[in-house]
Amino acid sequence: MLQKNNKPTVKTRKINVESLREPTIEELYKNRLNGKIEENPITEEDDVKRSWEKIKNNILTAAYEALGTRISNNSKKNTNRTPWFRMEVAEKCREKKHAYLTYRTLRTPESYNEYQKIRNETTTPARDLVIVQLFDQALPLDATTAGTQ
Repeated sequence: MLQKNNKPTVKTRKINVESLREPTIEELYKNRLNGKIEENPITEEDDVKRSWEKIKNNILTAAYEALGTRISNNSKKNTNRTPWFRMEVAEKCREKKHAYLTYRTLRTPESYNEYQKIRNETTTPARDLVIVQLFDQALPLDATTAGTQ
C-alpha cells in the first residue's frame, strides 16, 4: 500500500472575515474604513496604479484593525470540507481503488466483477450520506418558511 506524503503544515495569518457576521464588528469596520479613506484620499494627481494602492491599503488596514487576524493551517488534513465524506466512505474508496488496480493488472472477468461489486457498494452509501446532508441543511429552511405561509 502506498504511504501518503505528509507535508508539514504551513501556518499563515489571514483576516478574520467571519467576524463580519456580528453587527457591531461590521459597524466598526465601516467606521474604520471611512476614517482610512478620509486620511488617505484619492486625489486628481494620482494615476490608476497609485489610486489602486491607496484603495487596497485603506481596505486592508481597516480590516486588520477592526476584524483582527486568525491563524490558518494550510495542511492536507484541513482540506476535506465535505462533511459527508466520513471514515467509512474513505475506507470503501480505498477498497474500490485497490479492486480497480487489481482489475487493471489482471484483466480477468473475476477481477472486473469484484471491482464492480465494490464500486456499487461504495457509491450507494456515499450518495445516501450526501442526500442526508442536503436534507439536513434544507430542513430548517423549510420548517421556517412553512410556518409563515
